[in-house]
Amino acid sequence: MSSILSLKDKNDDLVVIPGDLAIVACPWGTAEIPDSLTTGADGALNALPVGWQSVGEIEKKSGAEISPDSKTADIEGYGSLVPRRTVKTAESVMLDFTAQEVRKINFGMFWGMDLSEIQANETTGEWRAIKRATTTVQFWSIMLFGIDGPEDNEVIPFWIFPKMSVVKSGKISLQMDGALSTPISLSAYEDNEFGGYVAFGMAGKGNQALNQHNGFGETVGTVVKHLAITGGPTGGTFTITVDSKVTSALPWNATRFQIKSALEGLTTVGENGVNVTGNATDGFDFDFFVPVTTVTATASLTGGTSPGVTIS
Repeated sequence: MSSILSLKDKNDDLVVIPGDLAIVACPWGTAEIPDSLTTGADGALNALPVGWQSVGEIEKKSGAEISPDSKTADIEGYGSLVPRRTVKTAESVMLDFTAQEVRKINFGMFWGMDLSEIQANETTGEWRAIKRATTTVQFWSIMLFGIDGPEDNEVIPFWIFPKMSVVKSGKISLQMDGALSTPISLSAYEDNEFGGYVAFGMAGKGNQALNQHNGFGETVGTVVKHLAITGGPTGGTFTITVDSKVTSALPWNATRFQIKSALEGLTTVGENGVNVTGNATDGFDFDFFVPVTTVTATASLTGGTSPGVTIS
């Protein structure tokens, strides 16, 4: 059984649950698609270029669905039951969501129309768009963001679709207990300037620690530090500073679990950002999974002989 568990290498930290979603869109070619969504060690999202518009809240029960698909054809030899070769004949990806808010961008996608020139009447506030039969296909750029984890330590899975068109608009249901919502299904197209038809990845401060476990860790080197408690103290406290952020006071006989919890409470480390091993007698080893520059300790210990804390 232990060998099976070893093969599984189960890691609960790698279970990402998007507790919230954000979808932004723009008419294709009208807004820049950023090369990077984040900069700096804090993993914070950059402001999006001008032109991107939020679709607002989306329907909870349907969420958002991303559906890649591919079609193949078998090359078969007469008299053989097994294909000799398989060739790919098509591939695509669909994005489905239901927008709950009556925004211009949502109406435009739902009806496949360019509504950029439609404005409300200055006096009455009324606006009206007329749908006509046309062979012109409207294209959109879409970005989808999920979020898991606490503020300042988020894991942000994201998908970027540089060029999409609406292939199906669902029913607008008018009900007393439901919002006037717009179900939308979009299909992705190749965008030569972008270099593909979908990009996907993960970002955020919390994701930096995950990269050490999910196979993408080469971009963030592990920083190892050793903390030694010297002089045989019998009382007092000490603190640890990681890149200018200071932990709460730790007791002289703190366990590795207490130290790990204190370190992960710092915004410079975050949840799952460090592993702590060892004990007060032999010292503690810190394996940081996020970018760390300076680690120091300050002690206010009592008893023993010139007690102190050192980090090397």
